[in-house]
Amino acid sequence: MPHYLIDGNNLLGKLSSRDKSYRAENPLSRELLLMKVISYFQNRKDEVTLFFDGYESDKLRAGKIKIVYSNNRPADKLIRERIEQAKSRSNLVVVSSDNEIRNYARVCSCSVIKSEEFSVNLFERKAPEKEHYNDEKTTSEDKEFFLKLFSQGK
Repeated sequence: MPHYLIDGNNLLGKLSSRDKSYRAENPLSRELLLMKVISYFQNRKDEVTLFFDGYESDKLRAGKIKIVYSNNRPADKLIRERIEQAKSRSNLVVVSSDNEIRNYARVCSCSVIKSEEFSVNLFERKAPEKEHYNDEKTTSEDKEFFLKLFSQGK
């Protein structure tokens, strides 16, 4: 089952270009984002963790969505730690436009969705397309080696 790790502040930044209600100075912006995310994942079985920078100001009710506040640390570090701790990284879907997080997630075989793409999906309620890990350095010689290796016992 996919587990979405969403960089909440990063996503808010992308949503604010579509709708001024999502601007950081709006005290309700996090709650509005949470409602959009809840609505998007309502009929899906995916796990979702939404990360926010800073401290919890209001107790947001999230249903099946887990909210993590970074307190005095950057949320990016918490996302990275969550990737490191995951037992099945290939089930993780990281939503962020932060290049450092996206590159790290790809190296760890996670799927990646840019926040701007995911924000469109939130408004259109369609399933996002994930960027899958792809090691372009695999040569035809490597492929031949593995094909021979795995076909030996047949």
